[in-house]
Amino acid sequence: MVHTHSRFATTFAVLNRPIVAVHYVLAFAGPSVEVAPYRTYGTKELDECCVGAPGKRNAVLLQNHGVIAVGTSAPKALNVAQVVEYTAELLWRAQSTGTPSVLSDEEMERVAQKFVSYGQPHKATEDPGDHD
Repeated sequence: MVHTHSRFATTFAVLNRPIVAVHYVLAFAGPSVEVAPYRTYGTKELDECCVGAPGKRNAVLLQNHGVIAVGTSAPKALNVAQVVEYTAELLWRAQSTGTPSVLSDEEMERVAQKFVSYGQPHKATEDPGDHD
């Protein structure tokens, strides 16, 4: 788990607005990053709020606070936090100049499935030495 107060993502937390999929890379975090309700920092209530907040997502905004990102390792959680910040900045900039195009949940699911093998070598569909 990684906790940040990154500027753009925290701006959306302060606005109590989710970060929506204006770029496919957000699929590392989920189809969107939702906002969990405000709880005082350092309290058991905040801990309890954080435990279930991401749901099936890998990140959540904490209202008026910051970001929680999770992953199977610290580097993967950090990557999720960076993706959230990157997408938050894109969304902020896009909203500042117009109405951004948002990718559908279906497209984000497609991309998430492709990310499972992202950066991995392609497996051959047949053994090259298996010819008769």
